[in-house]
Order: sequence, then structure tokens, then C-alpha cells
Amino acid sequence: MKKALILTLAVIMLSGFATNALAAPLLIAPAPQKSEEQQLIESLHKGIIPITPDMTYEEFLVLMSIVDESEDRLYTAKFETFVALIEYYHYGGLTAEEIFSGFAQSVTQVDINNMEPTYYALFDTLDKFSYYLNDRESESFFSPTSSKGIGIKMLWKDATDTDKAGIYVDEVADGSPAQKAGIAVGDRIVEFDGYNLEGLGFEALATYLSLVDPQAPTLQIKLAHGDVETEYNLERTTNLFDEHAITLYPEKNLIYIDINSFMYQATAYEISSAIDEAYANGYTNVIVDLQDNSGGDIYVAAYILSKFTPYRELLFYMGRAGNLSSIVFSSYANGYSFDKVSVLVNGATASSAEIFADTLRKITDAEIIGSQTYGKGVAQSVFTFDDGAACGITTYVAYDKYGKTYNEVGIIPDSFVTGKIERNLLSPKAPPFTYLNYSKAVEGAKNSTVKGLEMRLETVGFLSEEEVDGAWTDSTTRALAAFQTACGFEVTGALDDQTYFAIMDLVKAYESTYSYTHTLFDYAYRFIPYK
Repeated sequence: MKKALILTLAVIMLSGFATNALAAPLLIAPAPQKSEEQQLIESLHKGIIPITPDMTYEEFLVLMSIVDESEDRLYTAKFETFVALIEYYHYGGLTAEEIFSGFAQSVTQVDINNMEPTYYALFDTLDKFSYYLNDRESESFFSPTSSKGIGIKMLWKDATDTDKAGIYVDEVADGSPAQKAGIAVGDRIVEFDGYNLEGLGFEALATYLSLVDPQAPTLQIKLAHGDVETEYNLERTTNLFDEHAITLYPEKNLIYIDINSFMYQATAYEISSAIDEAYANGYTNVIVDLQDNSGGDIYVAAYILSKFTPYRELLFYMGRAGNLSSIVFSSYANGYSFDKVSVLVNGATASSAEIFADTLRKITDAEIIGSQTYGKGVAQSVFTFDDGAACGITTYVAYDKYGKTYNEVGIIPDSFVTGKIERNLLSPKAPPFTYLNYSKAVEGAKNSTVKGLEMRLETVGFLSEEEVDGAWTDSTTRALAAFQTACGFEVTGALDDQTYFAIMDLVKAYESTYSYTHTLFDYAYRFIPYK
């Protein structure tokens, strides 16, 4: 009977038809509702300020002063400083109330115990180029181009009459462990971090680079200089690479200037001096390479631009709608009239690099070669703080000498050249490599199935073309091992179902990609006429 009663009660309650007599013993008195004022007080005690879309800036500062117990109300002062800087410098001419209103629309609360999300949110409401950086990000952002390693950059080279195909040292950083050990540009990499790279492709190296422990104090590498192989065990440090490089080609009276960024004044002085010397020695043609140059100091760009005109003329100007007047940049009349100037750009060419390219076309009739640039025609004023943080506020819009801006559009090249003109298609002569026959590709075998495997490994970058001969050798095993490592599979160096299907899937994916048959420099060097 008791069980029946309980069941009945349950059914009645679930059906919503409980009588007062039956329901009374099961009722729980609701908790009293807290007033908005009580909720606010409890939130403030936790250091959290609720934000509503209609909150005013003054109301927010009052609440900040209540919860901010830092020395000298540091958090409140920092937020006020950001708003004041934005109000004064941002090109939109925003008032403090307008700035805060945009902020209040995007956040629901401010936590005094963790203010960084608040600072990020404040700058995110402005435009896509204004930014906040914490101390760690700021240190990285304002450091010269660097990497934690032994101080070398590497590239893949096809076989020539004198050199084997393989991965070669392309650049050695000044003062790096590699330079001190005597490693030179042109040395071929035989082993890297204990992995044998002989006969393998660049993707194999990329795989093993990704495995290096970021905290590893040393790195083992074996290189071949000619016929001599040398093994090194070098300390890993932060190595600085040059922000620019200048190469002279006397056969065409050509100066090639590769500028990685306009971040540092030294770049302006060194390039200017090199141009002076080269021009005095009869070099009257120039290629300026701005590929992947994301910009930097606009004054550095303007200083270098002056070397391309012997006249004092308007280069460009930076305008704004706020309470600061425009800044006009003119040349110093200390430059030269060059016979032919070419500028190389791509989709990662941005900011002051775009201003540089566009201005060079205006003042020298330079030919811009490459693909459409990023389209960042605005400049930021940058501020740093005692705690290591920094912020950038979009202050100006860049205009050319005719009053036009490329912001949000980019620079349109005179010659569209991407270099990606050859599809990564597997050769139609590649032997079949199917699920039914792949078992014939085993260590020591020499047959068409092995060649089919090798051609596919070469297509996706794990095997050198020189090793594609249909004979399963040590390099075939190591290429498969590198591929399995990249995929996160068990590394056996032998084929299995999982490895077979992964290879086939990657080859299929590569069919929609392209490889470089020449660089933009090759194009400019070979096909642009020079006097």
C-alpha cells in the first residue's frame, strides 16, 4: 500500500494535478529574491563589475574605484590612460563616452582580478589594426627577427651538375652558434637532430623540425661541405637575422634589395649607404623585394624612398579626422634617377611596405610585380608602459601624392606573377599503387609497385627525386618513417593499411595545389629588360 501511494503521488505531481492535501508535504518554500542592489554588492565584493549596454563611462569609473584595491588604483588608471590615448590619437575622432559605449556593447563584465581580457576587448572594439599587447607579447613583437636555434635558415635545392639534390644552408645569422662553428651558406644537411635526411624531401625535415623540444639546450646536425661531412652539437640560442640583404649583379648593373621589415632606423641608414656606393659604381637598375614585409616605421620607409629621386618632392602623406593635422613626407633631394626599378610584392606585403611600393611606382615609374597586397593603408601610434605592456592605436590613413588611399584594397600589381604556375600532379607515367598490390612494396624489393610508392612520396615532399628508381633502399624506409612520424602513426618504416591510405589521401589533396617553377626574383631578373 505504501508503495502504491508513493507511485500515485509521483504520477499526480508529474501530471500537474496534485491536490492541496497531497501536495502540501512536498512543497519547498522558494528562496527570497535578491535585489539588484544586493547582487551588485556581492559581485563587487568578488572584484567583478557587471557591464550593461547603457552604462556610462563615469558610472563605470565609480565602480572601478570601489573594487580597485591596487596601489595607486593602478588598474583604473591604466584603463583611463588607454581611453584618453584612444580619444586623442584614434583617427576616428571618438569621444571617451563613444569609446566606452562601444566597449560596453561587447562585454558583460570586468574582472579586476584579471584585467587583460578587458584591455584586449577595449582595443578590439576600435578597428582591426589597433591592438593591446601584454608584457610577453610586447617583448616578442618589438624584438628583431629571431629564432631559437643554432642560427641557420634552410632551403631545398634540386640536383645540378655540381651538387646533389637536398636541403642546404641558405643563411647563417651573425654571431650565432652556427657561424662560430664555421657552418657556411651552401653546406648540405645530412642529418638533423639524429635523423638521416640523405635522399629525403623537405617535408621530412619539416616533420623533424616540429619534433624538436623547445627547451632543448643543444641540437645535433651533420653537414656536408663538398665531400667532407662534419657533425656538430651546438647550443640553441636566440639568433638575430638581418632585416635586409643587398646583392649586386654586375652583368645587369642591378642592385637587389631584399627588405624584411622597416622596423629599425639602422635599416634605413645601411640601405641608403649601400645605394650610394652601388650607384657610384655604375649600378642603375634596382629590384626591391617586399614579399612578406609586414611594414614597420613609416619614417624608415620614407628615408629609403628619398634615395630614388634627386628632387625634393611629395612622397605621400598621413591624414586623419581627429585633432592632429596631417603629416606630409617629402624626399630629401639626395637620391638618384635609376634606369629601371622593379618592386616584388605578395599578399603579405602590408602597411608601410605597401606605402613604399605604391610611392616608388609614383615617383620612379617602377613596375610592381607579384600579387595584390594586403591592403593596410593605416598607421598606428605605439605606446609602451612601465609594466612591459604596449598598445597600438590606428592614428592615420595613408594617402598617395594625389590624395588616394589603398586602405582595404591593397596595391594592384602591374604584372600579376605568383610563381605558382605548375600543379602538383602525379606523373601520368606513375605505376599503379593500389590496395591490392601495395603489399609488393617491401624492403629489398625492386619492382614497379616500389616505384609507384616512391613517386608518390616524392610528390608529397618526403623523398628526393634522385631516389625514385623502383628499388626499396634505406632512403625509402626512412622516407616512410618520416611520413608516419608526420601523421602520428606508429613508426615502422614499412607499409600497412593506415600508411597506404594516408599516402593516397595526401597525393589526392596535392592535386589541388601548385608548386613554384620560379620565384618573383627569377621572373624580374630574367624577363624585365635592363639597360
